[in-house]
Amino acid sequence: MQHAATIHQLRQLLAQRFPVAAPRHGLFFSTGVLPLDDALGGGLWKGTLTEISTPPDAAGCLTLLNAILCASARERRPIALIDGADGFDPQPVDPAVLAHLLWVRCRDTAQFFKAADLVLRDGNLPIVLLDLRGCARAELKKIPNTTWYRLQRIAGQSAVACLIATPWFMVSSAHCRVQLQGAFRVADLDRPSEELFAAMDFQVVRRHGLGGNIAEAV
Repeated sequence: MQHAATIHQLRQLLAQRFPVAAPRHGLFFSTGVLPLDDALGGGLWKGTLTEISTPPDAAGCLTLLNAILCASARERRPIALIDGADGFDPQPVDPAVLAHLLWVRCRDTAQFFKAADLVLRDGNLPIVLLDLRGCARAELKKIPNTTWYRLQRIAGQSAVACLIATPWFMVSSAHCRVQLQGAFRVADLDRPSEELFAAMDFQVVRRHGLGGNIAEAV
């Protein structure tokens, strides 16, 4: 009963904040990060899952996600963040950016996938960010491939662009996989975002039939 009530409340929130589906012109949305857009062949492709993996010794994924939030806000485009480990810190984010954000805080992967399923099916948020970094390794290892293929079917039907941040490659149905490399120190956080992104290495290891290009799959 508690889960049903939570889902009902989330549906009400979606209807109140994003009552009209955003127009879906074009094939992709720019992330606002030029090196990543170039690696993806334009940006986040609609109706697909894009996986970006950050190894334990690398940094920068949080900065990247914040940049995507800011880019969506500039376009007045609503966006969702399903926060698997409740690790997102809204304090440094501009309130004008947060006004366009639906932030779903999750306690475990079961709650995470229920929220992801609902938000992707709704289709009123053109970009959905799924963040699994920080989730318990044991829980992540239990996620079956069928779960990812189900989410891919839902995203394809609703034409939602979905970016999944993971600690290692695990999204078997991802159309595009990107390895994010880039080790930073605490002092680097004071540098302009453009400098940080320029220092990052976005290595595409899979791209299936996006924009007419097919890269080698791994």
